[in-house]
Amino acid sequence: MNYNKLEQIVSKPRLKRYRIACNGNKEQAVMLYRLNVALAQFYYPYLSMFEVALRNAIDVEMRQYFNNASWLIAENSSNGFAAALAGNGDNYMQHTINKISAKYNTRATHLHVMSEVSLGFWTRFFKRSYFRLLRGRPIHIFKNTTAQIQRTDVSNILRKIQVHRNRIYHNEPICFLRRAINVTEVESLYVNLESIMQWLNEDIDQFIQGNETHQNIIHQIKQLQEN
Repeated sequence: MNYNKLEQIVSKPRLKRYRIACNGNKEQAVMLYRLNVALAQFYYPYLSMFEVALRNAIDVEMRQYFNNASWLIAENSSNGFAAALAGNGDNYMQHTINKISAKYNTRATHLHVMSEVSLGFWTRFFKRSYFRLLRGRPIHIFKNTTAQIQRTDVSNILRKIQVHRNRIYHNEPICFLRRAINVTEVESLYVNLESIMQWLNEDIDQFIQGNETHQNIIHQIKQLQEN
């Protein structure tokens, strides 16, 4: 596909950024756009597996902590965890669960909430306010490491993953740093995902294949960067 045809599909402003990064070379701009799509395609299943693994690990830990299989519903009561957060000025959990509950005419189940909340709902368990009220329990989801993992380290990694996840899911470029071609941050995404996944479960990597594909795409982008 040539530049003009691709421009009609993805829009002139979106493709212009690639052309500028390639010093006006339209052929290279098309190649860079293709490589960005390929890089996003590589990460998509990896991010999906990460979200499911993180969500389920937190759910298991909180079921044990609250001694309740439906803790998301139970802890949204007037004297529950969500209310305690709201009392401290953070009503995100309460608002999110109430919104889902209203959708089901207040008959929402634990599984309804589990399936509908976003990644941000789960990453917030490593916020200081959540972590303190839960007496540090969320860190216990990382059972496959002997390292002393700190809340701040996990929170920072999750924040960076979430930023890239949102860009990928919304078809935004991940091959730039500001206006220049640069894959430093997206390379760190791979390292961060691998670390978190390994901390959660050593067997997760068996379901995620393709490091050679990832390195090949990164190499091609770096070649364009050098031109």
